[in-house]
Amino acid sequence: MKTVKAKELWSKSVEQLQSMIMEHRRNLLGLRFKKAAGAVQDTSVFRKSKKEIARIKTIVQQKQTVNN
Repeated sequence: MKTVKAKELWSKSVEQLQSMIMEHRRNLLGLRFKKAAGAVQDTSVFRKSKKEIARIKTIVQQKQTVNN
């Protein structure tokens, strides 16, 4: 998955961000299965995917704080 810039994330709605989180989690699950099968060569994608999830979650939290 491609890393999305924070500016682009801020322009999306909370629902869109939640769906992006779910998409990244599904991708991470697939990577775990591939790793168990020995098909993953570049293990840095795990860290990148986790960081992307954290970035999106942070923006969701900030958006919800601003709206309240």
